Amino acid sequence: MHALKLLKKEHAAVQTLFGKFERAGKAAHEKKNDLFLQIRRELQLHSKAEEEIFYPALKAFNGKGRNLVSEALKQHKDVDDLLHQIAAILRAAAETPRHLVEDSPVLIDQREEAFAACVHLRK
Repeated sequence: MHALKLLKKEHAAVQTLFGKFERAGKAAHEKKNDLFLQIRRELQLHSKAEEEIFYPALKAFNGKGRNLVSEALKQHKDVDDLLHQIAAILRAAAETPRHLVEDSPVLIDQREEAFAACVHLRK
């Protein structure tokens, strides 16, 4: 498959996952956790493909190409940092006994903030 077509296909797959995530009910924590893991995996694969296939070609254009690559790499790092933060919050919620999570407004808020941050990644 042509590299550009592959990236477009990956992009569409991630958008579909985000759509499923946003449509999941507020109480669908397990489903959202599973979708987050899929989104994270797809975003990491997508970033890696861009960095290995497209960015070297863009750098060849010097000035503007190098600037575009530099900005894109910064965005990839920001997304990766956010993915790690969300994963840590969701992992902590998953490791906490269910009755403690459901009775703790702080843990519920953290989990909901993590889910909201995941939706923010789409933008």
